Amino acid sequence: MTEEQLKERLKWLQINEPNELVRKNIERHLRNWCLIKVKRPKISISFRKRILERDKYRCINCHSFKDLAIDHIKAFSEGGTNDIGNLRTLCKKCNSTKRDRKTLTTF
Repeated sequence: MTEEQLKERLKWLQINEPNELVRKNIERHLRNWCLIKVKRPKISISFRKRILERDKYRCINCHSFKDLAIDHIKAFSEGGTNDIGNLRTLCKKCNSTKRDRKTLTTF
C-alpha cells in the first residue's frame, strides 16, 4: 500500500465509521501494516544529543540521570514523527512503565 492509498483509505474511514474508538483502532492497524514495508527512519546521534541537551540529560518525568533513552511522545506507529517536538528524554524505568492512557470500552 502506497502513502497515497493509505491517505485515501483513512479519508474513507473518517467519513464512513462513526464510532471514534473503532475508527482510531482501524487507523492504527492500517498505519502499522504500512510501516511493515517502510523502515522507520533512525534518529542520528547528533540529533539524540540535541534532545538530551534540551532535557538537561535527565528523565523529564523523574529527573533521573541513569539509563536514558529518547522516546516518542506520539508513537511512530500512530503517525508520530522524529521531529524534535515529538521526542523527549525518559529513563528506562519511566519508558517501560508508561501506559496507553486511552480508555477502552468492552462490548
